[in-house]
Amino acid sequence: MFPTGVVVVTATTEHGEDLGATVSSFNSVSLDPPLVLWSVAKSSHAYDKWKRARGFAVNILASDQQHLSRQFAAPLADKWRDVPKSRSISIDAPLIADALATLECRTYRQVDAGDHLVILGLVEALGTLRDTGRNALLFFRGRYSDIAV
Repeated sequence: MFPTGVVVVTATTEHGEDLGATVSSFNSVSLDPPLVLWSVAKSSHAYDKWKRARGFAVNILASDQQHLSRQFAAPLADKWRDVPKSRSISIDAPLIADALATLECRTYRQVDAGDHLVILGLVEALGTLRDTGRNALLFFRGRYSDIAV
């Protein structure tokens, strides 16, 4: 009963492997300093990789990117197949090429929270596309939607 925006969080491991996960647990925390958070389940097969990541990017998806949300939510071996990407400069994380906006974050703190790890990030860079008329992708009542503005 609570609509959420849909983002894909991305990072690169110490061994150069690109990670990506669809999350709905993304939230703004502070403006000064600029902090955001998201959480990863301790049962996730990539949990240890996310825990060791020094930084991450948040890719805010548009309503026409449901396929990316599904792809990064699935337990696939190659989540990056056919996904156009660039690299962030500040944290060397992959960025989804056509995302509405991207936030490049340095890991600020990690908090043990039951069966999840909450990861706070210090926003170091923000990228947005010029106004394309696209709406943000939302998830509500088990379905994708968008918001009319």
